[in-house]
Amino acid sequence: MDEWTPIKDLPTPGKRFGRYWVIVHGEEYHSGGTWVRRSAGLARTYNDGFNREDVAIIAAEDHMDLGSAVVTHFLPITLPPFPII
Repeated sequence: MDEWTPIKDLPTPGKRFGRYWVIVHGEEYHSGGTWVRRSAGLARTYNDGFNREDVAIIAAEDHMDLGSAVVTHFLPITLPPFPII
């Protein structure tokens, strides 16, 4: 898969990868205005969606206001097997 997929198409629990690239959409209020922010990062998935702490980290890194961050799209990551040591 090489395109961002809308969150509405997230696979059901049990059919998901453990982590996804996600796009987080939020807002930041400053200088008398509200600014739209979008940022991407890695988030773990759970039964009800994505790990709130992971989403909060992505939002904080882009200065989004608390409570405004929403995951809008996802992209599975496929990593090669861990090396044998």
